[in-house]
Amino acid sequence: MHVHRLAPELLSEIFLHCIDQSPGKLPQRRGYGAPLLFGRVCVGWRHVSLSTPELWSYFRVDGDSHVNLQDFEKDGSAMQAWLERSTTFPLSIEIRYSSAKYKNTIESVIAMVVAQSLRWRKMSLIINHNYRDMVIRPLREGQTSLLESIVIRCGPSGSSTTELTTIDLSQFPRLTMVELMRMSVRFSFSGQYSYSIRTFIFGIFTHMSVKDLILCTSHFPLLEKLSFPIGRPESSGRHAITELPHLVDCQLYVFDPADAAEFFDCVYAPALKHLEVSTRQCPRRSYRHIFSMLERCRPPLESLALDETPMLATDFLLCLREVKDLTTLWTNDVSCSDITIQALTIDDKGDVLNSNLCPRLRNMIFGMLHDVSLDMMRDMILSRWINVTESSESNRATRALRTVRIFDLRFLPLLQDPTMEECVRDGLDLRI
Repeated sequence: MHVHRLAPELLSEIFLHCIDQSPGKLPQRRGYGAPLLFGRVCVGWRHVSLSTPELWSYFRVDGDSHVNLQDFEKDGSAMQAWLERSTTFPLSIEIRYSSAKYKNTIESVIAMVVAQSLRWRKMSLIINHNYRDMVIRPLREGQTSLLESIVIRCGPSGSSTTELTTIDLSQFPRLTMVELMRMSVRFSFSGQYSYSIRTFIFGIFTHMSVKDLILCTSHFPLLEKLSFPIGRPESSGRHAITELPHLVDCQLYVFDPADAAEFFDCVYAPALKHLEVSTRQCPRRSYRHIFSMLERCRPPLESLALDETPMLATDFLLCLREVKDLTTLWTNDVSCSDITIQALTIDDKGDVLNSNLCPRLRNMIFGMLHDVSLDMMRDMILSRWINVTESSESNRATRALRTVRIFDLRFLPLLQDPTMEECVRDGLDLRI
């Protein structure tokens, strides 16, 4: 059948499948794809596209400080036309404009979007901090019941006195993704106990506590990705285990005087693959609780990042013994000594000391290493490096090292070591 003989209903369905809904790929005025492209083919296609409201429910304004005022005003006019053509269909909109230029124009664009908050389905806003209150109001007042995904990233305001806003998540029964950056909000729950949230990313502000973290995660049994800052010392008093069977990626940022130990003591995450813990400005005491969690969950952890996380060398080694599938290790200002590096060294038979300690490591990134000698680091790297072209399959499995980063100038002589130079020529990515 010729394409021009297709029924309008079928053509509409085909048009809808041409919309790329990936982040950063939604249609825009300056684009050359769907739905604008359909109106340039023929009169019939133009009529079908204009008669398909859902086709116009996806829109993106992607600007920066280099966009001139005329272009930005045209973007605003196009968004108004898009909104009118979409009639009552749920909206998926992206606005990426964090500059302070063209204040009146961007404010009118955001006002148009906010006025349609009852139709919000997927919303991604990267905006200047001046418009923070405008976009947070519909969330605070519960005017977005169709919302499935919300991303709001605000630029820095230079002020630490932003008023705290409480958002009741029970007002968004369809919500699966939350990402809020530089948004001074807290969350409450007054409806059902369990929610469908799978991605929960919250950053920059430090007014959250471990109590807030445990409260949120206890309501998100389907959670897959978590990023959370903890800056307020408030205990939850909770002793029951919080089960997160789907959690794969966890990032925690802890600031003095807060403490994340209570979370590690109560969480059960058997599917965890990526763990990052940053405890900048925290008291120097050992975070043995991370080992306790790993021992309890036995997760298939692939990457572990510890940034200024206070931990005794013995506790650090205990953590490494629990993660045999680890491929990436990132440490900065963690108690790391010659004993630790020796434990990571493979002997001549291809066996790893200390019960096969992380045999699959491919990437090793080290920050400051105050108590590690040059020779010990050299021996460890050489023991884990193997030229793939000259190795057997069995050796490749245990000697998989490919990348080494050391952010400590004391180790610069490694780059002049003849043996290390040969490894680099053979493919080892070594940078200091």
